[in-house]
Amino acid sequence: LMTASEVPERLREMSFKGYDVGSNHAAVEAVRKLVRDQKSKGLVLTGPPGVGKTHLGMALVNNRLILGTAALYVTAPQLFKSIVASYDTGKYNSLMDNLITVDLLMLDDLGVEKTTDNRQEELFMIINSRVNAGRQMIITTNLSAADIQDRYGARILSRLMASCDWYEIKGVDRRLEGKMI
Repeated sequence: LMTASEVPERLREMSFKGYDVGSNHAAVEAVRKLVRDQKSKGLVLTGPPGVGKTHLGMALVNNRLILGTAALYVTAPQLFKSIVASYDTGKYNSLMDNLITVDLLMLDDLGVEKTTDNRQEELFMIINSRVNAGRQMIITTNLSAADIQDRYGARILSRLMASCDWYEIKGVDRRLEGKMI
């Protein structure tokens, strides 16, 4: 898992100042509000690749870290790789406790990992425990709500719908903009 010092430099530099808002004003304002509001709902940012979901989420994480709030960033594949590794090292309980209790958890790219029953169960435990404890999450994904239900089940979707505001981030793939493909 990524602590503040382990987040790649490119992600540590992401801020609201460098974010191209485009038509995503409502989402940007919702994320800005969360910088100081640790009691409101979390966020799910959906949309196609390259439109700035990670940038927007990292702007929140970076601002929270500056304010001294505990925040964790992890991609979905990294999350499950860390969980599997923790079985062998005997650190599973510590890892899960950290994922559940950190003030803000950013789970990036939910849906790109391979899904298994075990991974669905672990994701459910993390999300359900965070929801029950009133801890915020910001989740980025290319999946729609219907896709999340199909892939992870109604229980996970229900908890995300109840605990997070959802915004579709629109735009062109910034990574491909101006490139010939």
